[in-house]
Amino acid sequence: MQTKKKVCDRHTRQHTRLNNAHCVFYKMNTSELFCQICVDWIGGMESNPAEQYVAEKLSLQWTDGDQSMNDMRRIRQRERRQRWQDTPQYIMKSDFCFISSTWMAEWEMFVEGWQTHRPERVIDQHGLLTSIMSLNRVGTNPFYLNSNDLVMIISGQTWDYLVREYGLRGEKISQEDLVPEENYLKIIHRIAYWKKRAGACS
Repeated sequence: MQTKKKVCDRHTRQHTRLNNAHCVFYKMNTSELFCQICVDWIGGMESNPAEQYVAEKLSLQWTDGDQSMNDMRRIRQRERRQRWQDTPQYIMKSDFCFISSTWMAEWEMFVEGWQTHRPERVIDQHGLLTSIMSLNRVGTNPFYLNSNDLVMIISGQTWDYLVREYGLRGEKISQEDLVPEENYLKIIHRIAYWKKRAGACS
């Protein structure tokens, strides 16, 4: 739907250039609004309270009192905020750790609304130390999905949240667990490089 009403308060320059026309879509299976101009979800927990109020009010018109859908929308919004705070700069300045990218892909399918239900599998860390060696390959980017097949780096805060919500099989793996160091020299050097870049971008 298109509307001139101020639903989304972000990226106002794009809206102004288009005479304040919004390309807002309602995603029925998640009961959320998405702005094609902002390329962003509307009414998330990081947005202005007025935007949250309007988005909530509009969504409730379609859910017809389905409390389970409303609850799942709020969980998804909370987890989306948790996921996307993990910029490379944020991760490298925190107590980061490694996690299976296969599990993260499943979680992001829920976070971004491609799946309506949360992951049912617990986080499985077995064998991940061996997988971390894949980060030695040229061109890998462990902060984003699809850059390699096996492992990602996330912040300690996101790790704590995921373990609390989804459970864990195995152990948390951080840089201190990369021993003996001679087996992980390339990835340790790359971590130092990422930390340096994070400091330069702050």
